Amino acid sequence: MAGILSRAVCWLKRRRKEVAGTGIGVAVMAAAAVVSIKFDLFRCGGVIDHWQTLITGGLAILAALIGGGFVNAQIRLARHQENDRRSRRHAATRATMPLTLSGLMGYARQCGRALRVLHLSSRRDSVGRAQMETFDPPPVPADKIVALAEIIEAGRPDVGAAIALVLNRLQVQDVRLRSARADVLDPHGVTRSVAKVTLEDYIIDAADLYVRCEALLDYARAESEEVGAGPDAASLLHALILMGFHEAAFDRVKATIRRRFGVIVSPIETH
Repeated sequence: MAGILSRAVCWLKRRRKEVAGTGIGVAVMAAAAVVSIKFDLFRCGGVIDHWQTLITGGLAILAALIGGGFVNAQIRLARHQENDRRSRRHAATRATMPLTLSGLMGYARQCGRALRVLHLSSRRDSVGRAQMETFDPPPVPADKIVALAEIIEAGRPDVGAAIALVLNRLQVQDVRLRSARADVLDPHGVTRSVAKVTLEDYIIDAADLYVRCEALLDYARAESEEVGAGPDAASLLHALILMGFHEAAFDRVKATIRRRFGVIVSPIETH
């Protein structure tokens, strides 16, 4: 019995506006009924006998309006509380966003380093089984994916769209690297090597992921309310430098980036 009473009290506390509105509406109709009985207003031939249907309907509408006003007030309060909750949640997720982005930038650098070593491990135009056996793609930081998903849910649409692109690039990068390794090492597969041109595309993918995370840092640090611009040739080339791609063996990668963004490329860089 105590449990039932406790739940009933909790329900009344949550619905006090609706209960109050309904109670006032019922009280209005009850008061009208008492007055009519007291003064015998609705008796046959009474003062307002011919208007009783209209008056009854009017009282019902009045009671509904009074109750509806309280319900609307409760709806506005609930909406205000929800907006306040979303605002606090957004502030909390934004506060941890720099750490999340730094973790993903670290993942991109790890991919770049692993691909650099793999690319340099062979003097041919491809890498074979022996090289792929030593290639170990870094694991995707699953906790960072969860954190970014929460930011998408709590943040502005433009921020959510930018983060969605980051998550897309992250997953594509991981699938490509692991598939390339698995295909070459599969004893029953037909793939025996991976072309260096393909590896160079993966390197550009890693630089793209790095730049997209970096573009969100100013917003994450509350230094700007705008989301940074997407990758361009300069930012991708800078990311390659930070990842350690200084050797002449990667001139073709840099030429590919310049060509994709319409930058004039010298004939020497394309070979």
